Amino acid sequence: KNPRIGDDGCCALADALKPRACITGATMFNTSLAVLDLSGCGIGPKGAVALANALKLVSNSNTEWVFPSNLRALKLSGNSIGTEGARAMASLLIPLPNEGSGTWSFNPSLEILDLSDNHGMDDSVAQEFAKALQPRRVKSAKRGRDGGDG
Repeated sequence: KNPRIGDDGCCALADALKPRACITGATMFNTSLAVLDLSGCGIGPKGAVALANALKLVSNSNTEWVFPSNLRALKLSGNSIGTEGARAMASLLIPLPNEGSGTWSFNPSLEILDLSDNHGMDDSVAQEFAKALQPRRVKSAKRGRDGGDG
Protein backbone atom coordinates (compact mmCIF):
# COMPACT_ATOMS: atom_id res chain seq x y z
CA LYS A 1 0.00 0.00 0.00
CA ASN A 2 1.26 3.38 -0.99
CA PRO A 3 -1.49 5.97 -1.38
CA ARG A 4 0.99 8.42 -2.89
CA ILE A 5 1.19 6.43 -6.13
CA GLY A 6 -2.20 7.73 -7.26
CA ASP A 7 -3.33 8.20 -10.84
CA ASP A 8 -0.08 9.81 -12.00
CA GLY A 9 2.04 6.95 -10.70
CA CYS A 10 -0.32 4.38 -12.15
CA CYS A 11 -0.25 6.14 -15.53
CA ALA A 12 3.58 6.09 -15.46
CA LEU A 13 3.52 2.38 -14.61
CA ALA A 14 1.00 1.75 -17.39
CA ASP A 15 3.28 3.52 -19.85
CA ALA A 16 6.17 1.27 -18.79
CA LEU A 17 4.01 -1.84 -19.33
CA LYS A 18 2.85 -0.94 -22.85
CA PRO A 19 4.14 -3.12 -25.69
CA ARG A 20 7.13 -1.60 -27.49
CA ALA A 21 8.12 -1.86 -31.13
CA CYS A 22 11.60 -3.26 -31.83
CA ILE A 23 13.97 -2.16 -34.57
CA THR A 24 13.10 -5.38 -36.41
CA GLY A 25 9.43 -4.41 -36.44
CA ALA A 26 8.45 -7.06 -33.91
CA THR A 27 6.65 -6.07 -30.72
CA MET A 28 8.21 -6.59 -27.29
CA PHE A 29 6.00 -7.45 -24.34
CA ASN A 30 6.67 -7.55 -20.62
CA THR A 31 6.77 -11.27 -19.90
CA SER A 32 8.40 -11.25 -16.47
CA LEU A 33 5.79 -9.50 -14.30
CA ALA A 34 3.37 -12.09 -12.89
CA VAL A 35 1.67 -10.20 -10.03
CA LEU A 36 0.92 -6.50 -9.86
CA ASP A 37 -0.48 -5.46 -6.48
CA LEU A 38 -1.59 -1.84 -6.44
CA SER A 39 -4.04 -2.27 -3.57
CA GLY A 40 -4.64 0.86 -1.52
CA CYS A 41 -2.50 3.03 -3.78
CA GLY A 42 -4.90 5.96 -4.26
CA ILE A 43 -5.71 5.02 -7.87
CA GLY A 44 -8.77 6.57 -9.48
CA PRO A 45 -10.49 6.10 -12.82
CA LYS A 46 -7.72 7.81 -14.80
CA GLY A 47 -5.03 5.43 -13.55
CA ALA A 48 -7.22 2.33 -13.92
CA VAL A 49 -8.13 3.21 -17.52
CA ALA A 50 -4.46 3.84 -18.38
CA LEU A 51 -3.49 0.48 -16.87
CA ALA A 52 -6.27 -1.36 -18.74
CA ASN A 53 -5.23 0.29 -22.01
CA ALA A 54 -1.62 -0.82 -21.46
CA LEU A 55 -2.71 -4.42 -20.88
CA LYS A 56 -5.36 -4.82 -23.58
CA LEU A 57 -5.08 -7.26 -26.47
CA VAL A 58 -2.97 -6.07 -29.40
CA SER A 59 -2.84 -7.24 -32.99
CA ASN A 60 0.31 -9.08 -34.06
CA SER A 61 1.83 -9.26 -37.53
CA ASN A 62 -0.46 -12.19 -38.42
CA THR A 63 -3.55 -10.07 -37.62
CA GLU A 64 -4.28 -12.26 -34.61
CA TRP A 65 -4.92 -10.72 -31.20
CA VAL A 66 -2.37 -11.39 -28.44
CA PHE A 67 -2.25 -10.45 -24.78
CA PRO A 68 0.88 -8.36 -24.15
CA SER A 69 1.74 -9.75 -20.74
CA ASN A 70 2.07 -12.86 -18.58
CA LEU A 71 0.32 -11.08 -15.72
CA ARG A 72 -1.49 -13.66 -13.57
CA ALA A 73 -2.82 -11.37 -10.85
CA LEU A 74 -3.86 -7.72 -10.92
CA LYS A 75 -4.89 -6.40 -7.52
CA LEU A 76 -6.54 -3.00 -7.32
CA SER A 77 -8.53 -3.37 -4.10
CA GLY A 78 -8.98 -0.41 -1.78
CA ASN A 79 -8.73 2.26 -4.47
CA SER A 80 -11.34 4.57 -6.00
CA ILE A 81 -11.39 3.38 -9.60
CA GLY A 82 -15.15 3.96 -9.90
CA THR A 83 -17.38 2.81 -12.70
CA GLU A 84 -15.12 4.02 -15.50
CA GLY A 85 -12.05 2.24 -14.14
CA ALA A 86 -13.91 -0.98 -13.34
CA ARG A 87 -15.45 -1.10 -16.80
CA ALA A 88 -11.99 -0.62 -18.30
CA MET A 89 -10.76 -3.57 -16.22
CA ALA A 90 -13.69 -5.70 -17.43
CA SER A 91 -12.63 -4.94 -20.99
CA LEU A 92 -9.42 -6.91 -20.33
CA LEU A 93 -11.54 -10.05 -20.21
CA ILE A 94 -13.44 -9.53 -23.47
CA PRO A 95 -12.27 -11.96 -26.18
CA LEU A 96 -11.70 -10.50 -29.64
CA PRO A 97 -12.41 -12.35 -32.89
CA ASN A 98 -9.56 -13.33 -35.19
CA GLU A 99 -11.16 -12.67 -38.55
CA GLY A 100 -8.96 -14.99 -40.60
CA SER A 101 -9.17 -18.10 -38.43
CA GLY A 102 -12.61 -17.60 -36.89
CA THR A 103 -11.16 -18.20 -33.44
CA TRP A 104 -11.25 -15.89 -30.44
CA SER A 105 -8.25 -14.44 -28.61
CA PHE A 106 -8.53 -13.73 -24.93
CA ASN A 107 -6.31 -13.09 -21.97
CA PRO A 108 -4.83 -16.54 -21.29
CA SER A 109 -2.92 -15.71 -18.13
CA LEU A 110 -4.94 -13.36 -15.91
CA GLU A 111 -6.39 -15.52 -13.15
CA ILE A 112 -7.03 -12.92 -10.44
CA LEU A 113 -8.55 -9.50 -10.93
CA ASP A 114 -9.26 -8.01 -7.50
CA LEU A 115 -11.40 -4.88 -7.57
CA SER A 116 -12.81 -5.31 -4.05
CA ASP A 117 -13.37 -2.32 -1.79
CA ASN A 118 -13.60 0.19 -4.65
CA HIS A 119 -16.44 2.65 -4.12
CA GLY A 120 -18.60 4.40 -6.66
CA MET A 121 -19.29 1.54 -9.07
CA ASP A 122 -22.77 1.21 -10.56
CA ASP A 123 -24.71 -1.68 -12.11
CA SER A 124 -23.10 -1.14 -15.50
CA VAL A 125 -19.90 -2.67 -14.08
CA ALA A 126 -21.64 -6.00 -13.44
CA GLN A 127 -23.18 -5.80 -16.91
CA GLU A 128 -19.75 -5.21 -18.45
CA PHE A 129 -18.26 -8.22 -16.64
CA ALA A 130 -21.22 -10.38 -17.69
CA LYS A 131 -20.70 -9.30 -21.30
CA ALA A 132 -16.97 -10.04 -21.09
CA LEU A 133 -17.49 -13.51 -19.66
CA GLN A 134 -20.28 -14.80 -21.89
CA PRO A 135 -19.40 -17.78 -24.13
CA ARG A 136 -18.37 -17.06 -27.71
CA ARG A 137 -19.16 -19.13 -30.76
CA VAL A 138 -16.14 -20.54 -32.60
CA LYS A 139 -16.19 -21.12 -36.34
CA SER A 140 -15.71 -24.81 -37.10
CA ALA A 141 -14.56 -26.56 -40.24
CA LYS A 142 -16.91 -29.45 -39.47
CA ARG A 143 -20.66 -29.15 -39.37
CA GLY A 144 -22.14 -29.38 -35.91
CA ARG A 145 -18.87 -29.25 -33.98
CA ASP A 146 -19.87 -25.98 -32.35
CA GLY A 147 -23.56 -26.50 -32.75
CA GLY A 148 -23.75 -24.57 -35.99
CA ASP A 149 -23.16 -25.05 -39.66
CA GLY A 150 -19.42 -24.24 -39.48
